[in-house]
Amino acid sequence: MSVDDVDDRGNVIVVNIPDTKTYKPRTFTIINGSNSIPAIEVFRKYRKLRPESILHKRLFIN
Repeated sequence: MSVDDVDDRGNVIVVNIPDTKTYKPRTFTIINGSNSIPAIEVFRKYRKLRPESILHKRLFIN
């Protein structure tokens, strides 16, 4: 998954998962529901931690 597969639309985040081993692309949304964990803010904090010097566009880095 790349950073281009995630679309932050303010109060919802739309995630597009490209073809995988099932050969079916998938789409899901992240919203802040009634949970005690603010999912959208957690994602935004993770994205903000991404160093600018990284040359690839993979979303998850180690």
